[in-house]
Amino acid sequence: MFLPPDMILTPPGALQPTVGMLQTQAGQHDQMAQTQTNGAEYTAVVWEGNDHNQYQRVHTSLAQHQQANADEMRSVAQVLLTAIQMLELILTLVSIARVLFAAAAALAAAGFFTFGASEAAAADTAAAAVETQASSIAASTALKAILKAAFEAFLSQLRQRAIGTAIGAGVGLSIGVTSDIQHGRSGWDAVLHPLEDMALGAGAGFELSAPTPWTGGGVAFGIVHAGTDTAANGFDLERSFDDVAGDTALFTGFDQTADLPTQGQQFGNRLTDPMYSMPNQYADAISSDLQNALPPGSQGRVTMGTGIVQDADGNRYLVIGTSEPNGYIRPSVRPSIPADAYISNLPGHAEDSIVQFAQQQGWQVISVGAGRPICQPCEQIIVNAGGYEAIASNTRSGFIPFWMR
Repeated sequence: MFLPPDMILTPPGALQPTVGMLQTQAGQHDQMAQTQTNGAEYTAVVWEGNDHNQYQRVHTSLAQHQQANADEMRSVAQVLLTAIQMLELILTLVSIARVLFAAAAALAAAGFFTFGASEAAAADTAAAAVETQASSIAASTALKAILKAAFEAFLSQLRQRAIGTAIGAGVGLSIGVTSDIQHGRSGWDAVLHPLEDMALGAGAGFELSAPTPWTGGGVAFGIVHAGTDTAANGFDLERSFDDVAGDTALFTGFDQTADLPTQGQQFGNRLTDPMYSMPNQYADAISSDLQNALPPGSQGRVTMGTGIVQDADGNRYLVIGTSEPNGYIRPSVRPSIPADAYISNLPGHAEDSIVQFAQQQGWQVISVGAGRPICQPCEQIIVNAGGYEAIASNTRSGFIPFWMR
């Protein structure tokens, strides 16, 4: 196993027991060698005396000494091998420890990348469950719809800022680790500095992902703050980063605090707006009203549809579709259309026209309803765009919308 010299971090004295064993074995080997030499000399004397029996005894003894010497050599070799294996094991453990520390740091940063996605998946599942399990009892349906709206209002903000938070956290972590290396920090000091930088970077990234005038003021003040620190104490990358990131988050925090009443009002409006709290029921009800507003002779052949769509910021809009050519709206129907609704003039059935309009704008299809049972081709178009959860009205295939079950 090859390891660079800077990975050898064996504590002083850790291999002393092995060194002692080697010294003991070496001493025994010297004794055996001396015994062999003495035996050879004695053999020569006996040989000169021509004493055959004595020679045989000495020869046998010498052979035993040689065998013992060979055994000692093998023992020494085994001790050396054990020592090498111990050293390699120690160095391997050190390498693993370093890799684990790096992985832990990477996972900390990765947490900022995955936070928004994992929470979004969990909340979307919960929201889908709300629709799937909705009861026909009005109170239960309303309560579950409000919970879904709360989830979606939270997620719309979370998704918008997740990327900025992750980038800021990554930059802060990198600066913290670099500073640890430059200053030779160790122990808890080496851990806490990168974590502090990562937190400040995440806060600044969170705010910069949706900047306001307060955010710009915070950045400007942070730059002046960092310049003052540099003039007084010399340049330090970590300190300058903390000044700018901290002031950015602080200034925007003041803005967020001052804006809490407005944000609370917007959040409350979303909870009470049927486009957020009960989109399927709302789309089906509007479609029925528009269908009933058609002249009696047209109600059996013209279809009025209503779609609820959502942009990337979580804002929802009403889109009206009709099976009439070029999106023509009958005079009797116009008074029943909400003032803030979009009217699609795209070709096709009313439901298809709504989906096409949403896709052209880059919007997500939340719900599509119709004044007449939805045909199978339009049903499939809705499912492809928003799933079965997006079907708000009865269908010709017999599929019953979730909210009606």
